Amino acid sequence: MKPRVLIATLGVLAMASANAQLFDWEDQSTGIVPSVTQNIGGVTATATGLAGDVSVFTLGGSPAWGSRSITGLGGGGVRVDFSVLMSEVTMTYGDNAADDDGDVWFQAYNSSGVAISFNSATYGTTNGPQTITATASGIAWVTAQTTLNGSTLAWDNFDATPDPVPEPATLAALGLGALALIRKKKLKAS
Repeated sequence: MKPRVLIATLGVLAMASANAQLFDWEDQSTGIVPSVTQNIGGVTATATGLAGDVSVFTLGGSPAWGSRSITGLGGGGVRVDFSVLMSEVTMTYGDNAADDDGDVWFQAYNSSGVAISFNSATYGTTNGPQTITATASGIAWVTAQTTLNGSTLAWDNFDATPDPVPEPATLAALGLGALALIRKKKLKAS
């Protein structure tokens, strides 16, 4: 096996496994607030409204997703920022009303504010929870909104998987190995 291929293979194998974090807002008090923050396993998610405050509320009749949900007030959806970069975010959404909520738009952005993933689904007059996923390396935040009656859907259970991060000790070993290969190549050449 060529040294470069070996180093690349070891680098991929050295990535730390990333555990998904479930931001479910269960520890939040109900009410209307400018933002809501939750810390799970050292990773923080902060939700703000796209067009106003955030409402933390209990959505009765949907035990599948817990007792607390959030929605953006003022006709907008929500934005959820993460303290670490994510590779996948799945969100539960829905309501118990018979109104038409149109399509759900779920978009992910990198830390430069560039959209890197977009997913949409028709919700319409569906009753109950649905899920939608954004997948891309380097997700810094996501936005969720509907095309109609934007503030009537509940957003919940942001299941976020952090980007894999190389282990520091493995990176050091790979660096030393690469230096040894370069030295060996230089000694052969002389």
